[in-house]
Amino acid sequence: MTVRCATICIDADLANVCLLGVAVRGICVHAAFTEVQAHEVQTCVVEAVNNVIIHAYSRGSGKPVEVNLMVHPDRLQIEVCDYGRGMEKLPEGKLEYDPTDLDALPEGGMGIFLIRSIMDSVSYQSIDGKNVLTMVRMLPGECNVPSPQEARRK
Repeated sequence: MTVRCATICIDADLANVCLLGVAVRGICVHAAFTEVQAHEVQTCVVEAVNNVIIHAYSRGSGKPVEVNLMVHPDRLQIEVCDYGRGMEKLPEGKLEYDPTDLDALPEGGMGIFLIRSIMDSVSYQSIDGKNVLTMVRMLPGECNVPSPQEARRK
């Protein structure tokens, strides 16, 4: 089976993240994820893009955030790309807090924790000013994304 690809590019504005999330969720449902799994993947992409806008671009709009989605027969691979301030390495994403003290919940670091908890693999690289966060989630079964020929027959 061939790999199906989609690229979505938004301006680095938090108001655009919702639209991106809806598109990602639709692709996930079409690629055989359950509604719950699609929501989980959508959450990871939204968290990653929010991090780009807030941290890499310091909330500066007018800069691109590119999301590449590749549906393989066995997995969904997502790349979140930016040209902002990079990280030295991907944070561990550990949460250290007292669960009995809700007032002491950490204000930061929860996005990476969620991403690492939900996705099957997460990696990060920065090459020549381009930062790429790669997330992979295995599909629950054989991918049901039809080929263009199959889609026309339906």
